[in-house]
Amino acid sequence: METFLRYTHSGLRWIVVVALIAALLYMLYGWLAKRPWDRRGQTLLAIFSGLVGLQWIVGLVFLIVWGSMTSFSIRHYWEHLFAQTLALAVAHLHYMWRRREMADVVRYRNNFLAVLGTFGLIFIGVMTLPENMRWRLSPAMGSAAAVETPADAAQPEVTPETTPEG
Repeated sequence: METFLRYTHSGLRWIVVVALIAALLYMLYGWLAKRPWDRRGQTLLAIFSGLVGLQWIVGLVFLIVWGSMTSFSIRHYWEHLFAQTLALAVAHLHYMWRRREMADVVRYRNNFLAVLGTFGLIFIGVMTLPENMRWRLSPAMGSAAAVETPADAAQPEVTPETTPEG
């Protein structure tokens, strides 16, 4: 279960990144070209925020499973969850603006800034994780085995008592 959740959470992030880039570029283009607001923009934002929400849910389930096997008192788990929860809220701001009267250029600008803010919060949330957990897919993620290499294991420990005098 834990391995499945890890791979799902890790693989889904790339789909979120693709949706983020698509939404960012579409909103920027609409804003700079002063295009009229269209259904495609709203659909793109709905897909993006839905994927962020799905990633958050998978991450929460992963936190519960992984935390029950390790410890819930590890600080970076909670920092990551907090930052990603903020990102989830910002990603869904477009729903609040959907029925409000505003100029199309303002709508594109606001949504561009919301997607950009979501990206910033996601980036901060990922950076709260230890380096060996950020990009790894290995089942040993987070354990001592994840950072130990075969070369490290083969080297004898050098202490002042074992250092050759020369």
